[in-house]
Amino acid sequence: MLTYVASRVLVRVTDAEGVVQDAWLRWTGAADRVAVREPCVHLVRVITRLAMDWLRQVRARGETHLSGPVPSPTPCASWTS
Repeated sequence: MLTYVASRVLVRVTDAEGVVQDAWLRWTGAADRVAVREPCVHLVRVITRLAMDWLRQVRARGETHLSGPVPSPTPCASWTS
């Protein structure tokens, strides 16, 4: 699901995977993640913001952004803790 969300912003799966990895490292290192009521919603929000920041950086550098296939989403309900 997280890669799907990032891919909707960034289009390229490789870019989306990098953003997801960054978000996941932040999530696993966060001391207060137990206080998050809806981890799926929180992670989708973080992924969206990181992807948009990444896209702004690419555009600021004047790079072109090529499109590619978008992966199928996996619902949050199927995630394991």
